[in-house]
Amino acid sequence: MKACKVVVLCESDPHRENAKKLCNALMDRFWTRCEFDVSWFSFDDLVDLKKSAASAREAGETDVLVVACAPEDHVPTELQLWVEQWISRRTDREGSLIGLLESQADFCSGRETYLRNVARRGGLDFLTGVPTALAGALPEDPDSVSERATHISNVLEDILQKPIAPRSFPLGKL
Repeated sequence: MKACKVVVLCESDPHRENAKKLCNALMDRFWTRCEFDVSWFSFDDLVDLKKSAASAREAGETDVLVVACAPEDHVPTELQLWVEQWISRRTDREGSLIGLLESQADFCSGRETYLRNVARRGGLDFLTGVPTALAGALPEDPDSVSERATHISNVLEDILQKPIAPRSFPLGKL
């Protein structure tokens, strides 16, 4: 059975409850294929240097990183420093960053935009819910790399299927 490392970072107790629901749904979906190892941390842990370093080590090796927080524009300095610690430890492996931000707006908050950029930098898929599949280490042989290059991931499929809104151009004087 495949091991699946999950690291959860929560801003507050209500956010932790949302993350618990997501983790339960994740386990319900993949329990027959994966053995889960879940580590829980809070934003308060990021202030303590030892806890922050320990959680960054775990996050650098995780398959799924869950960040549950309020959809605010301000990104705490502790969170930014923590991200820089674990992103440098990230190896060539697939994974997901799940942002649980409870946003009900039609636009991304500053935190969501930040987490999307972090996911891109770390080679992670950015999701807002339970993934349809879990990824693992990237294979190194040329055949598997070639096969992967022709595969369309769920994230890419969503991008390709999203309709493009027509652009309007100002009409000049005729």
